[in-house]
Amino acid sequence: MKKILIVYATYGTGHRAIAKYVEEYFKNQKEEYEIKNIDLLSYSIPLMNKVSTSISNKLILSGNPFLWGIIYKYFDHKVTSFGSYRLISKIFDTEKLKKEIIGFNPDLVISTHFFASSAISRYKRKGYLNSKLITVITDYESHEFWLKSKISEDALIVSSKEEKKEMQKKGIPGEKIKIYGIPISDRFKEECNNKAILKQYGFSGEKPLFLFFGGGGCGSKTSLPYLKMLLKLNLNIDLIYVAGADKKLKIKAQKMVQKYNNDRTRVFGFVNNVPELMNISDAVITKPGGITVTECLSLNKPMILINKTAGHERGNFKYLTKNGFALNGSTKRKFKRNIIGITKNEKILNKIKVKISKNAQGKEAMEKLYRLSCELLNCKK
Repeated sequence: MKKILIVYATYGTGHRAIAKYVEEYFKNQKEEYEIKNIDLLSYSIPLMNKVSTSISNKLILSGNPFLWGIIYKYFDHKVTSFGSYRLISKIFDTEKLKKEIIGFNPDLVISTHFFASSAISRYKRKGYLNSKLITVITDYESHEFWLKSKISEDALIVSSKEEKKEMQKKGIPGEKIKIYGIPISDRFKEECNNKAILKQYGFSGEKPLFLFFGGGGCGSKTSLPYLKMLLKLNLNIDLIYVAGADKKLKIKAQKMVQKYNNDRTRVFGFVNNVPELMNISDAVITKPGGITVTECLSLNKPMILINKTAGHERGNFKYLTKNGFALNGSTKRKFKRNIIGITKNEKILNKIKVKISKNAQGKEAMEKLYRLSCELLNCKK
């Protein structure tokens, strides 16, 4: 039986989510594989793990866009990224990880984080593994860190023609770059009983419904000013605000809703029914995280993008707004203008939906990834 290792690193929730989606899909196919899914951070040096995740959370999730933007841009270069990449990679250079991966001896590795690709690439160079390697880039712009394992990789999965062109300029062979899109769960293809779901949450379905992700799985207090603005505007809309795993954020949002006496807004914490909530919504308010925006695109949901924290999310923001898949809500002024515009003119959302529907990239990303994996493993499709 062929062995597949799926590797990610829990910096944010996106890399883990994609790894889990891939594992779930592959296990449900006719071809039988032995599959192992591991989080690199579980095998890293404990102190370095704590420091690196703390820095990541403070810079990205808690909203320090200026500093994070400088760091991201500085290291997005072949020369400046080399030393830092080697240093950071040492976090995962442990005997525990080496024993786990080499002991499993996979025929194929699917990586959803560049540090995972680095670890596998290092083991391949040293002759410990002879695995095929696929790297799934989980955003719409690739950083130099994603390209460090290019010699050892059999394929890099990207989401757009623009992304492929940029990678080719940086020396990645075009035949290695597959424009499949980011693979997401099959749950986003399931039909929903929208009327029943709306009734469950106390919505009539007669008003536009906006789904507001307050900051992804980890939550973000930087979304609260936008929620406050929506409540003060008192627009003729229904609203679902998802605070994520941040319990304090949920409490603050609930108090804000009570303060403005808005009975058309529901506040949730962490949810596991995102496909349902997206299906009943007319538009989604979110920061431009790679996974969330991909899920929106899969369901033809127009977006209003807030809190682009620089770095990879700025790349996602540019891609989505440039192609007309999302509206700019990066400042409170722009957010206010666009949200009012939508409520006054329903044609705005309809035009965005048409543009998204014409976007073929990513519609069958998971199926294409599976077929590629089968080809690399010389198995039946």
